[in-house]
Amino acid sequence: MRRAPRALAVSLLLVLPACVSHAPPVGPTLSKSDARLVRYLESPDRARWQKPEEVVRALHLIEAQTVTDLGAGSGYFSRRFAAAVGPRGVVDAADVDRELLGYLESTLDARQHANVIPRPVAADDPALAPASADWVFLCDTYHQLSDRVSYLRKLAPGLKPEGRVAIVDFHKREDILEGPPFAEKVERETVIREFHEAGYELDREEDFLPYQYFLVFRRAPAHSFDLLARAISEVMSSGAGDRQEQWQVAALLSQYLQGQTLEAKFQCPNPALPVTTYLLHTDPDGRFSIAALVFQPHARTTVHDHQSWVVWGTYTGQERETRYLRTDLAGNRFPRLTPEWSQVFGAGDVSFIDPPPRDVHDVENVTDSVSVSLHVHATDIAKQARNSYDVKRRIVKSFVQSYEPAM
Repeated sequence: MRRAPRALAVSLLLVLPACVSHAPPVGPTLSKSDARLVRYLESPDRARWQKPEEVVRALHLIEAQTVTDLGAGSGYFSRRFAAAVGPRGVVDAADVDRELLGYLESTLDARQHANVIPRPVAADDPALAPASADWVFLCDTYHQLSDRVSYLRKLAPGLKPEGRVAIVDFHKREDILEGPPFAEKVERETVIREFHEAGYELDREEDFLPYQYFLVFRRAPAHSFDLLARAISEVMSSGAGDRQEQWQVAALLSQYLQGQTLEAKFQCPNPALPVTTYLLHTDPDGRFSIAALVFQPHARTTVHDHQSWVVWGTYTGQERETRYLRTDLAGNRFPRLTPEWSQVFGAGDVSFIDPPPRDVHDVENVTDSVSVSLHVHATDIAKQARNSYDVKRRIVKSFVQSYEPAM
């Protein structure tokens, strides 16, 4: 990522010789152009306008995160990221210039920077592992990319669901002498437009850098429930207790049911099934799942349990939930199921299902048309075995939920 700025480094060396004189010495293994670039990148004068410590603080990095520093160069930011994410974190220091990566590797402290991994990449592909990066950081690198929209699209699969991309680059202004030549600078508005075209949205912007814009992007929602999933993810990582998590998830689900439009393809029942289930989202760490249940008129689920807490709400129609008290009887394989209460929920209404043993219920569509409800489970329901209670045959069956593809 650092080939293009060599001319920039040379020009700045001519303008700012004092910066060079105070830069750290560069070993003989680098070419002259890369040596000049390292002196510029590591120059103490750069810190006055680059404000690296403030930049790192503004990212709000936390322990054990993974940061990909695209265009890591001499490791100016990579070394700082290493301290911010701690020994359990990873700094993926990627660059197209193998000489610079060699220099970076030679300057890493074995104890302080053991989590920094230099990695060569091609100029047109970041080559990130799927869902591997909490942050992708590009400082003074974005303007060097050739087909930027294509590059950003290749970048997206490497982000975790809550992953962000931070862009720090120079304003395209004649009065800013730092950075690449004016013709090579990229306007802030162009960056935002290109990210939108590639399927991202602007998350926030920092304005404390004198010569550069500082933009943070995230992937734009592909479905109406993506923002709900992001918000639930934050709740599930907050460390709150089960009941507090339930209340917060219930509030989020209620907002969605009242203000969002679920895609039509997730409201279509399979004609062969009384109840069609679509798995809308599964948290990568298995902390929660979101499913849509589509009921044929007057269809009813079997009596079943959940093995976790659940928050569910009606999206369209009216659905009756009946809750049961399970009592295991000595010498009897089938438990006693005593109805505790029953209630009809209309569009926008939300219900709680407590963890075992108070997690046994059934749900029925009480209307003459299709009804739809959304269910948030505090587990990965694609892997969680549950019990179905056949009341007529007095049989308990273990099952793992199957899901329909979107129609």
